[in-house]
Amino acid sequence: MTKRLRLLLLLLPFGVVTTSASVIEGTVTDQNNSPLIGATVLLKGTNIGAATDVNGQYRIKDIVAGRYVLEVASLGYQTLEKAVALVKGQTLTHNFTLEEDLANLEEVVVTGKSESKKLSENPIQISSIDVVKLQSESADVVSVLDRTSGVRVRQSGGLGSSTTIQLNGLTGLAVRTYYDGIPLELFGGSIQLNNIPVNAIQRVDVYKGVMPVDVGTDALAGGINVK
Repeated sequence: MTKRLRLLLLLLPFGVVTTSASVIEGTVTDQNNSPLIGATVLLKGTNIGAATDVNGQYRIKDIVAGRYVLEVASLGYQTLEKAVALVKGQTLTHNFTLEEDLANLEEVVVTGKSESKKLSENPIQISSIDVVKLQSESADVVSVLDRTSGVRVRQSGGLGSSTTIQLNGLTGLAVRTYYDGIPLELFGGSIQLNNIPVNAIQRVDVYKGVMPVDVGTDALAGGINVK
């Protein structure tokens, strides 16, 4: 090694590293200036890129100088592109704000079930009658019950007369009747199934066999709860 070359090497400052690679860095946020985590920033047409961190920051390093198109994408947001030109050893800072992609949002369908539908799907065998649809009729609870499968109603007379309900082939004490969960016999005869108009209630639940625990009593054939 010549004396001149040795002298040049000694004159170079320690810690200096020469490189021709370039860097692109910056942040990606939404319209509310909140950082977007996991957004991708790619050099379009290459496999070079980076994903944003928890602060929405990205950094792409070791890029060869040249002209590129930056492609910024995040789920639920519109993809953004920007042309950039890099020279040797340059560090470019580019920040991006992405807008929500409302056009590509999938349709959201909200469904619900009526209380009668929920009870009908209960493991306990229940026939729930939604009487709201029948409130325009001049009918009472007894006439509604008589239309229900497995229920037979016999009356000794007109309004206020004694009523016999047959459920699952059984009658008498084997069938219990309730008003909002309270046994009708506790009302002392002031309330009977055949004097309750349908426009005064919302539904009639017919329990066949096993009674639910919230009713609090049991019967061999089942029960009828007016609510």
